Amino acid sequence: MLRPDPPRGLLQKHETHLNVFLERSDGLACRPMRLSSWLRGAPELLSALVLALLPAVLPACSGAGTPSSGAEPTVTVTAAAPPLQEKAPTDPAPAVKWNVTYDAGPHPAGWSKSGPQGDLLLRLSGPPGGPLGFEVTRAPALPDAAALAAWIKADFKKTMNRDVDVGPPGKVALGGADVMAYSFTSGESLARTAYCVALYPVGNPAAGSVVVIADVSAGPTQPASCAKVTADPSIAPVWTSLKVTPE
Repeated sequence: MLRPDPPRGLLQKHETHLNVFLERSDGLACRPMRLSSWLRGAPELLSALVLALLPAVLPACSGAGTPSSGAEPTVTVTAAAPPLQEKAPTDPAPAVKWNVTYDAGPHPAGWSKSGPQGDLLLRLSGPPGGPLGFEVTRAPALPDAAALAAWIKADFKKTMNRDVDVGPPGKVALGGADVMAYSFTSGESLARTAYCVALYPVGNPAAGSVVVIADVSAGPTQPASCAKVTADPSIAPVWTSLKVTPE
């Protein structure tokens, strides 16, 4: 009987080894022999090769024992399964690099700038004294209002450990288009902050989304409004001049 060794992985591509055992019809096992072949074809070629070598292999059975009936040895050939081919890993698509430009307006010295770093493309922080900030950040593709709302909630929970109620979606002018946006407040007393969070109009949706966040002091009772946030004297020049383009 010819029995193929079990697969041993991809130690060598297209390499196959066979252990050869001859078994007489009277049940007496013969001396094992080992054949090796390096084939670049299908397993059927290996079977043909072994059959061609049988005249040389069968004599190995002579003298292995005394047959009880004088019957000739029988041989069975089983083709080895082809080796498994490993798939080469594919590298993830590189993230799009964005170029962010803006005009800080008449009071540029009031802003403290940071970024880019990771998904953060730009952050402007106002001077001490109350909430005032502007941020541009990379996000996964956000195709609709529900996706943007979910992203806002997850981002505020992650970065500030706050649960926010973003309210209903709206529209705001940004980057030369009317885009989807949310306005809401968070915090209490002097730290009460009004936010406007909007999707910058990215030309290629496959590149992901760019989210713009502006915040100002809301006072104790001021309602949330993107119109009021973006009209703030410090926010307005940055918001209206903002340009985000792929590098």
